[in-house]
Amino acid sequence: MRYIAKSQQGYHQLKHINNPPPESSKEAGRRWSGFKNKSALLDALLEEQFKICCYSELRAENYG
Repeated sequence: MRYIAKSQQGYHQLKHINNPPPESSKEAGRRWSGFKNKSALLDALLEEQFKICCYSELRAENYG
């Protein structure tokens, strides 16, 4: 497993959408579907994680 030093890049969008935290999975789904910065957040996370999936540790660019 590779150590990832978190940089906080891109997290201000998540803090904003999760303040206050959702109280149900339905509310969380509604918030996520309305979240407009998914691409920017994904790019920031992939860059931070060396473009490696945090679950499978496969290169995201090779598997989409």
